[in-house]
Amino acid sequence: MQPPQLDEEEDDLYQILNVARDASEEDIRSAYRRMCVLYHPDKHQTEDLKKVARDMFPKIQKAYAVLSDPQKRGIYDVYGAKAVAAGLELAPYYNTMAELKAEFEMKQRREQEERLINMANAHVKMVVELDATDVFDYDSDDGLLQLLVGGVFVSHLSVAQSIETQITDANSLVISGALTSKDGSGSGQASLTWEHKYSDSCQIHTSMGGGSGRFTSVSVNKTFSNGAGLLLEGVVREIGLQPGTIAIAPNIAATIYRSLGSSAHGALKWSSGIERFMSTRLVYATQHMNILSKLQLGRSDSFLSVSVRRVVTDEVELRGTAMIGLDGPEMSVGIGREFGERSKVAVSLGLSGAHGVTVRLKLTRLNQEYLLPIILSDQVRVDTVACGLLLPLAVFAVIKRFVIDPMTRREEERQLHEKRRKNAAWIAERRKEALAAVKLMQQTVERKVASEQRVNGLVVESAVYGQLLVAPGTAVPSEAPLIDVTVPLQCLVKDSKLRLQPSSKASLVGFYDPCPDEPKQLRVRYRFQNKLHEVTIDDRDELKIPLRKHAVQ
Repeated sequence: MQPPQLDEEEDDLYQILNVARDASEEDIRSAYRRMCVLYHPDKHQTEDLKKVARDMFPKIQKAYAVLSDPQKRGIYDVYGAKAVAAGLELAPYYNTMAELKAEFEMKQRREQEERLINMANAHVKMVVELDATDVFDYDSDDGLLQLLVGGVFVSHLSVAQSIETQITDANSLVISGALTSKDGSGSGQASLTWEHKYSDSCQIHTSMGGGSGRFTSVSVNKTFSNGAGLLLEGVVREIGLQPGTIAIAPNIAATIYRSLGSSAHGALKWSSGIERFMSTRLVYATQHMNILSKLQLGRSDSFLSVSVRRVVTDEVELRGTAMIGLDGPEMSVGIGREFGERSKVAVSLGLSGAHGVTVRLKLTRLNQEYLLPIILSDQVRVDTVACGLLLPLAVFAVIKRFVIDPMTRREEERQLHEKRRKNAAWIAERRKEALAAVKLMQQTVERKVASEQRVNGLVVESAVYGQLLVAPGTAVPSEAPLIDVTVPLQCLVKDSKLRLQPSSKASLVGFYDPCPDEPKQLRVRYRFQNKLHEVTIDDRDELKIPLRKHAVQ
């Protein structure tokens, strides 16, 4: 067997005990005893020697603790000491060495993926805009099927990507590029941005770009201890006034922002140059609500907008935006839904006096973003608005039915299977303890049953604890995580009565948890006054028997 790859600061445990890598358990035990005689602090008289021994002896103990344990030794032989440290956290959940190795390798792969993502943080955004106005503005002489097939075309296509890499703790580099095609003409641009963290409160960004409009920009962001900050931006770019003519357009902007409490902050921005305007922004954000209001006054663009985001559940959110400006009023409403760990789908309807009716579909996956705007009409009309309302709902229903729900079910099943696999060893240990307790109470229960039968009292005929997701009287699937708790419950019967407190029953003597972190129920079938009764309760509900309402008709 090849020795593990050791870090420079990592000691070889076999060398510490001075044994071969194929040493037997007895060889390791004998070597440890010899080392204890030499290095145990109590074996030395002077303080200097004791100090040396106190420094050395923990290494000997660590080496013996690992090499004397077959499971830890196997991990160390393959992966080294760091894997043993990781394995200490994983070991209680796995039954075999192979499972522990597989989990550690998976953990290593995940850490490697995270390192690669952090080293080259890539973002991709793709926009495909469809123009479907001909479908709604069709001539009666044209065939509807022909319009549905040929009346929809791509009016705008753009792809943008950026890659961020951390050079040092204080410096990072962002390389980005974009390609755009609209109305038969295309353009492209590439840029390079250097981000320098001068201090925890000061960052500097410098960018240069070329392609369709070269530019150079610098920004400085300074934050203060009172929750305020200042952002200064300067940019010089090329603009085309007419074919063959290019002008240089400088622009300077300053933004002052400040926290207005634990849930609100505001900002005031001034821009001078080719983009002359002043704007103010107020943001109110809580765990379930986010409100953004913005007012901008400018030479070419002035507007007032309010955006609201409301989190309905952990997976679903609602969004709405209203804006009024020089081009007239605009509004949009939408819904978003998360599925999986890092995926999200959203649909929205936008109404605008200048741009008409647009349906937007958005899919986000990790750092990838895909947008599909569909222009239904260049005017706000009743038929296109109605279609715009129904189309997102229909698309969302289809996506939920055939994409989100199946993925969610597969992920839940995978997580449940993984959780049960990890808990198998722990459950087996608890089961062993519970069976030992049941064995101890067996004779006591037999006496109680005989005593209750003499007075037609309370006799528990059967009791099961675990996942009971079927109706009373229905056979429970054999694979369901259930345990028999008839004996422990009968042992708790006193004077023909049984009371269980409103808390988890897994802690009762003779019980154990067959499915940790999953919903559980308790079903009891019992006889009282020679009548059969049955009751099913949730794990944390209170149990009181006997009761007349439990009688089986």
